[in-house]
Amino acid sequence: MALLQDPTLLFGTSGNVLGLTTLANFPGASSTTFTVDVSNSLLTSLQVWSIAGGTVNATNGVIFQAFSTPDNMWYDTVSYYPPIIMPQVASTLNRQSFMLSTGKYLVQLVNQDPSNSVTVMATTGNIV
Repeated sequence: MALLQDPTLLFGTSGNVLGLTTLANFPGASSTTFTVDVSNSLLTSLQVWSIAGGTVNATNGVIFQAFSTPDNMWYDTVSYYPPIIMPQVASTLNRQSFMLSTGKYLVQLVNQDPSNSVTVMATTGNIV
């Protein structure tokens, strides 16, 4: 099967899938979920940003999980990726990118620091 054109990367605007969101310390309101629909793309790059406050606990980090759906109704119970921990350093921006193939995903970010909040944001760039 040949492509009709060469693939093109469409850069996203910062925060286009999740604007700045503060996650409280664990186990309070420590998580957020959002959907990423890349059903019209060959591939997408999802970049997650996180920044901790002035201090971090020894147990820290934001856990990333993405759950796929084949029918736009029921999401997998096992993550597309194994749970990935993005470690935190006090007052430091941390960025990590994940490649997602064509489909629709429910993304969950969880702050595992028991004492400190963390701010997160997510952006996509699609290859079409």
